[in-house]
Amino acid sequence: MDNWWTETDNAILECLRHGAAMSPAELGLRIGISEGEAIAFLCMLAREGKVRIRLVESNAQAAADAGACLTAAWSR
Repeated sequence: MDNWWTETDNAILECLRHGAAMSPAELGLRIGISEGEAIAFLCMLAREGKVRIRLVESNAQAAADAGACLTAAWSR
């Protein structure tokens, strides 16, 4: 199991060294893991200082839905 983790870490780092910045979904496609798995690995690698997460963007619909939920909760 540890070997799989190390191999996946190395595959991610190698992919990022040779490619431009990419989304977790694209990274996952390139190395054969899901977007969720890519996100989990990227978080662990960032915590270890091996990668840097630089951009986060709002999903306008998700933000609108969250705002509507908060408004509804406060108006009760």
